[in-house]
Amino acid sequence: MPPAIMAVKVGHYKGLQEQWVRWSDGMALFGANGAGKTNFLEALAILMGTRETVRLASRRLAEIRPGGLELLVQTSVDELPWAPNTALNPEMQQFARAFGKDSGRLSRIPSDAAWWEAIGIRDGTGFLDALRPLIPSPAVAEYLSSQCERPIVRYTLQDFAIERSDAISRRFTRTLVGVRTDPAVVLETKDALRLIAGRMDPRPAGQGFPGHVDLLCLPTTDTSPAHLEWLPRRRDWDEIDDHVLTEFRAALKPAADIAESLAVLFDAVDMDTEPHWWLHSIAARHANRELAVTVPKVKVVARGEGDADFAVTERGGHQTDHGPRGDEDALERLAAGQRRWLDEAFATAARGLAEFARRAAWQATVLRGLEPSEVAHVVTPINDRVRLALAGFEVWTSEALDQLVDAVETTLTAAARRELLQWEDEGKRAIWEAARNLSNLQPQLTVRVFDEPEAHLHPRAQRSAARALNQLRSASQNIVFASHSPHFLELASWQVIHVERGRRGTTVSPLSSADLHVGSVFARDLGLTRGELFTAISLLLIVEGEHDQLVLQSLYHERLHRAGVAIARMGGTNNLINVPQLDFIKQHLDIPLAVLLDYTRLDEVDKGVPDGRLRQEERKLRELRELHKACRGRQRAIKEFALQRPDIIAYLNEEAIRGDVPDFPSWSSIIEQFETAPTRPSFKTWVLEEYGVDLTTTARISGLLGRMTEAGLPAHQDLDEMVNAIVEFTLARR
Repeated sequence: MPPAIMAVKVGHYKGLQEQWVRWSDGMALFGANGAGKTNFLEALAILMGTRETVRLASRRLAEIRPGGLELLVQTSVDELPWAPNTALNPEMQQFARAFGKDSGRLSRIPSDAAWWEAIGIRDGTGFLDALRPLIPSPAVAEYLSSQCERPIVRYTLQDFAIERSDAISRRFTRTLVGVRTDPAVVLETKDALRLIAGRMDPRPAGQGFPGHVDLLCLPTTDTSPAHLEWLPRRRDWDEIDDHVLTEFRAALKPAADIAESLAVLFDAVDMDTEPHWWLHSIAARHANRELAVTVPKVKVVARGEGDADFAVTERGGHQTDHGPRGDEDALERLAAGQRRWLDEAFATAARGLAEFARRAAWQATVLRGLEPSEVAHVVTPINDRVRLALAGFEVWTSEALDQLVDAVETTLTAAARRELLQWEDEGKRAIWEAARNLSNLQPQLTVRVFDEPEAHLHPRAQRSAARALNQLRSASQNIVFASHSPHFLELASWQVIHVERGRRGTTVSPLSSADLHVGSVFARDLGLTRGELFTAISLLLIVEGEHDQLVLQSLYHERLHRAGVAIARMGGTNNLINVPQLDFIKQHLDIPLAVLLDYTRLDEVDKGVPDGRLRQEERKLRELRELHKACRGRQRAIKEFALQRPDIIAYLNEEAIRGDVPDFPSWSSIIEQFETAPTRPSFKTWVLEEYGVDLTTTARISGLLGRMTEAGLPAHQDLDEMVNAIVEFTLARR
């Protein structure tokens, strides 16, 4: 079972301070330009990035502060220190030095030995067995045992450097972490292990992760628990070629070894097992499997005239063969969106070659040690198919080799695990593991990152690319992306993360399931999708009620839509948008807010006139300014717009009204009479009672708006000018 990332913490990197995020195998970041999304991705690249990732990102990476970046990882029990009886054994140390740095777990023996020496423990046949003298009670023993079955380890990055050869140098301090359960047992455990902590060199203090407690410092490591793949900039063909070529050549020997072993198994040693064409086929298959879900019209074709020699075929009305090698402009003839995903596919091809090489290294070794009878039960059923794939050839074909590898893989895995189980002594088992390349049995955790995957894609292609990322995640890949496209932020079951820059730096805030529900409902109320709510609007205009919204959308929809203005309504001045939606607006929408109220004198509200002398709408505006304060605290612009007339219906065209009520006077005379009334009734009701004009219902107002539109009759100029002011405010803040 591969390691599983549980959380990532960015304690200090550029504008990110003390931000931690629970990990998910699918994470979607959104936020305004400049908020810090890419900075967060850079922090991940520093923690886990492969050599190619770090090389491409190197110009933008900043220096790290020791202890500033951390991962919380659930890992294998094999990641705990070797038992003292093994690590301190001179013979084991000699084997570790002989096999060198690339011998998997065996290479950790010197550092584990130094760790046991430092804490003063020299005896024990297992990790917990060695700690047993420090364990004060059965409850602590049971707790530690449960935490070490699938241990949780905090990786804290202390050093990071890029060597001249582009090699990456990392050093992590590691801490065994426990889940907070019974407080008394956790406290007793920490007290028992404090003796060890006192014998070790001081380590930079960490803040830890919520719900977990640091138990014990472990030996340092220079290996990240995961591999992160990211193309932070576009590569030219020479860079693509170098990357694939490096992995291709590294895979040649493992491929030749497994091909020879398969030939012996199949009793066809007289046929050429040269693996060049096989590796071309493997690389092209990995690339095309991804292209099939990203840009199906593009395909990688193996030419095989040299090492890692490929062409690119574009399907359409005609077929075009781009031979990239020796033709610097070949890839540039593709559309920009196709070009980006082809680059990703070639990176996948390189990764596929590396994975194949790791697997072939141990498979060839195990296969050579098996008798033909041990694999006959899986080879015999495909004998005819393999013979058919070899017919007419003097060399082993990639098709025949693929069929054999697929057939024997399960058998080889079982045989490899039996080999390891034959050694009761863990030291001897590790020596055998290193000698037989069996450390490659352990799966690796790969994280893929995409920054603005929507770039250069039209909306339909964006939807396809979003589905492609969903499929990649479904294929057991960890995917992290940052996007401004609604199509990517509408994917179901992804962890959606809001990245926002405020006065105190950048915050990284995962949305809870409740947040996502509120956002979806609110978006539906606005006539938007959830993704559009996050990315496609430039201003949220809050109006008093349904009729205000109806008038503005009926008469000015196109103008407001082009500017990116979405209209949300209160249920009247006494009933603002509900509290959950209000909290959602404050916390997760990176857009300016505006409030449009009827019958409001902003200067009277600003002067501090007592509430008793203010109109109802003006008193409500004072309450709304609490929302303003919260938004300003998050560096969110807010604007107040005020209509002078008592109700938005008083801006509707008088000629259109006279079609029903011929003697209808002007709105100005009606308003003058309304303001002299001894009591202040509902304006719509008063107009109905005094003038026989019924604009009290949505249906009545819709009918009037329809007549205005059909006859080309405009609203009052003041309303038109107010809409222009709202649009100008919006465009100025894009």
